[in-house]
Amino acid sequence: MLISVVGVGAMGTYLAAKLARCADEELSLLVRPSQLATLRNDGLTLHDGGQARLSRPRRVVDNPDALPWQDIVFVTLKAHAHSQILPTVAKILKPQGVAVFVANGLPWWYVKKHARSDQSGINDALLSPQQTVACVAYSTNALIRPGVVAHSGNNLWLLGAASGGESERLSACIDVLRCCELDVRCSTDIDRDIWIKLLRNASLGPIAALCQLTHDEIGARSYLLDVVDSLVDELASVAQAVGVNLGGEVAAAKQVARRAAERSRTDSSHRHSLATRPSILDDALCGKPMEVDALLGGVQLIASAKGVACPTIAIMLALLRGLDASPLRTLSRDSER
Repeated sequence: MLISVVGVGAMGTYLAAKLARCADEELSLLVRPSQLATLRNDGLTLHDGGQARLSRPRRVVDNPDALPWQDIVFVTLKAHAHSQILPTVAKILKPQGVAVFVANGLPWWYVKKHARSDQSGINDALLSPQQTVACVAYSTNALIRPGVVAHSGNNLWLLGAASGGESERLSACIDVLRCCELDVRCSTDIDRDIWIKLLRNASLGPIAALCQLTHDEIGARSYLLDVVDSLVDELASVAQAVGVNLGGEVAAAKQVARRAAERSRTDSSHRHSLATRPSILDDALCGKPMEVDALLGGVQLIASAKGVACPTIAIMLALLRGLDASPLRTLSRDSER
């Protein structure tokens, strides 16, 4: 089976390193030109459980024309890059192939379904729902340098087809991931699983980015916990408006920062660890584009379409967009080059 990974950040490098060790699969990486020589020469190194494992994909290319048609394409780029990469994905995918999108937030097809519009600019005709799979991944990884990743916790991957239900294509994706020793499950309700993770990411990530605080630091400040609780309640209200009942997940989401703060008080090694540091905070600090619309923009569009008032989400979205557009962040990014 011909498989490719598009996007070799922390999550993509971890996934590629696992896939490269499956003898029955032919793995290719589609990377940026600046990454090409390093990944071709050095391969992929995964640090996990005190061991460092080296693996080499069959191909590493920066030009999609160098790839044969693919059976499965794993897209591990962040959601704001999907509009640019989707034509390439459609180009390299076999007609009976499938694209698996591993990303945070509401996928573009979900927002369009419930809001009748979105801000992605994606042409729906590029991929059919039958060719599209959503993946909700709980996996904590840090990119040490290009091609070298450290895995520090969690290993749950939930997959569900955009068209709903089960299919041979979805089963093939699950079989491939199980082959490389990931805890993979066929989601019985991928929409609900997307919202469950969004409750945590969209209530904590924006505050972390704006305040430059980790989860445990947020949890130690009652005035920020009030904002977290408001965001969680509004997110749950929007989910309910599209038929997704989150039940006890609402209370659980409100406890994430509180529990992180408590653990940091009793275990200094947990303080500022990857488990308490959302990726959007790193993006904010490094001047990289942030997952603003994936986390809150799509939610706001659905809320408007369904007539759900979300004043806290509206304010946080405006502030995040302002931060994302800040020329000071661009200067900070350029100074580090």
